[in-house]
Amino acid sequence: MACEEGRVYLTIRGYFNAAAAADSIVELERLVEDRSRGIELVTDLAGMTGYDRKSRHAYQGFLERYRDQISLITLIGTRPVFRMVASALCLYAGINMRFVKATAEQKPRAAA
Repeated sequence: MACEEGRVYLTIRGYFNAAAAADSIVELERLVEDRSRGIELVTDLAGMTGYDRKSRHAYQGFLERYRDQISLITLIGTRPVFRMVASALCLYAGINMRFVKATAEQKPRAAA
């Protein structure tokens, strides 16, 4: 996980269970909580093979708590079923989302 210029980068590989979700949320909260609005959460799911319900629920809570700081979620290279779930989570939290097929497509945001 990394943070640079208003972006927080998260990569998920393999099966994403509740323990992995809890660990990543602790780190995300550390990176996001002291920042103001306008954060882009760039999440690479290309290597994710699956997830459990508890991990989805944990991320739903995280997005709800930090919806004022996160203005956009960019998902990289994910399967259609994961896009559908992520879309529902973002819709619930009121956060904009976009999808790109590969990291090279993840272009810098225009200056506000």
